Amino acid sequence: HQRSIFHLIMSISDKVTILIVDDIGSNMYALEQLLAKPSRNFINATNGKDALKIVLKTDIDLIILDVQMPDMDGFEVARILKSNKRTKDIPIIFASGTMKGHKFMMKGFGEGAIDYLYKPLDPEITEAKVSVFLQLQLQKKELMEKNAALQKSELEIKQLSSELQRIAESKLQKSEKRLIEAQRIAKIGNWEMTALGAMVYWSDEIFKILGFTSHSV
Repeated sequence: HQRSIFHLIMSISDKVTILIVDDIGSNMYALEQLLAKPSRNFINATNGKDALKIVLKTDIDLIILDVQMPDMDGFEVARILKSNKRTKDIPIIFASGTMKGHKFMMKGFGEGAIDYLYKPLDPEITEAKVSVFLQLQLQKKELMEKNAALQKSELEIKQLSSELQRIAESKLQKSEKRLIEAQRIAKIGNWEMTALGAMVYWSDEIFKILGFTSHSV
């Protein structure tokens, strides 16, 4: 019943990538067989250095990390991952067959792990936890994508608003120029007629355009 619940939770089209890090090949193979699903891709690394190289060039959704490994143990690998901006948000599950107990578990959480499992792994518990953590990771990625899309939309709206404002200001300037020109033309054509002599008086501007003065006419 428990497996069917988590199967429903993860019955989505999203492809996820799980990195399994263990210096024993048979452990990686067994874990991959346990967690195998059409929606999951697996990448294996036998040491910490290879794991770090993989994570830096591949999008990883979950890391299942052995604690006791030669050269670089799981705690050190996790510490490096959490210190890097690109990899700090990848969820890590520690798995250990020797380093068991409260002290090691708390150290694992202190290095940024989301869980600490003991080997031999319980198949149902391991599958259930992995399913939940993957679902949370997918939801987190979806939220980040939506936020990025929203920020892009806000930027486009801001740019469009600026462009509309620029166009409006340009049209206003043109309208003001036309109004000034109309006023100038209207001023040139100012005239009046006397009731007695029927004489027309033009504005000074028309005389200037014609090359005359009001005294020479």
